[in-house]
Amino acid sequence: MTGVAARKLVRPCPCHNGKAEQAAVSQQTSHRGAVLHRAGWGVADEPLSTPRKWGALHDPPQPKKGEVHVWRADLDRNTDAFPVLERALAPEESAKAHQFRFERDRKRYVFAHGVLRTILARYVGATPSQLVFRYGPAGKPELTHGPVRFNMSHADDLALYAISRGRDVGVDVERVRPEVAEIVAEWLGSPMAWRSLAALPPQRRRRLFFRGWTRLEAYAKARGEAPTLDEETFEGFLLLGSRAVLQRWWLYDFAPRDGYVATLATYGRMPTLKYWEWTNARRA
Repeated sequence: MTGVAARKLVRPCPCHNGKAEQAAVSQQTSHRGAVLHRAGWGVADEPLSTPRKWGALHDPPQPKKGEVHVWRADLDRNTDAFPVLERALAPEESAKAHQFRFERDRKRYVFAHGVLRTILARYVGATPSQLVFRYGPAGKPELTHGPVRFNMSHADDLALYAISRGRDVGVDVERVRPEVAEIVAEWLGSPMAWRSLAALPPQRRRRLFFRGWTRLEAYAKARGEAPTLDEETFEGFLLLGSRAVLQRWWLYDFAPRDGYVATLATYGRMPTLKYWEWTNARRA
């Protein structure tokens, strides 16, 4: 939720050799029920979708069946809303906020979680502080009552929220940073996947690495699972297209802002997407 750099990665054992890599060209990899099919090696540099308009929604949203609403919030703006957002947090959220070492990180955490509450409150007709969450085995939050499903992710000063009715969703956003991509790709990526990335210019290599990472994270979050951090799994997500279906799970890459990449994952058929910008117009 807070970016690649915050993950504690366990380096996988080096298990690839030349023969194994040759045999892997047409194999399928099972990932907890999903099948990642590789028709051949090579990273596709597909254009990344950029939403044309993020609307400002002031009235309670009424999502239709088959819709997923994607919200965007700038964590370093609307600073006048901070006191209201902080008061909306549950005691355990406030306690976690005070564990951050740096004030900027604490404020961004408060802002991201406070905004989540104000958004969800619009869908369920409650006040933000009244919302009660329960948490799955991997820590994914959900509302204790009602059909609204949601997920959130934030990286640096940008937060994204995915909202739907009755269908599980996951979202992940990352800022494209050269230092993280270079280190993690060499550490986690398989030799063959790393060679495919290394053949690209640095800017494209970094962007495509983070697209693979957000796919892995969003898919795991939609399923309510911890991401599987191993060579084979990451390799499969890296080589997916910008729109992919893993059995019944639909994945979609997009650019929420310059310098960032994101993936939305949801169960079932391709949804209709609507994009909204959070503002402080309603004073939370």
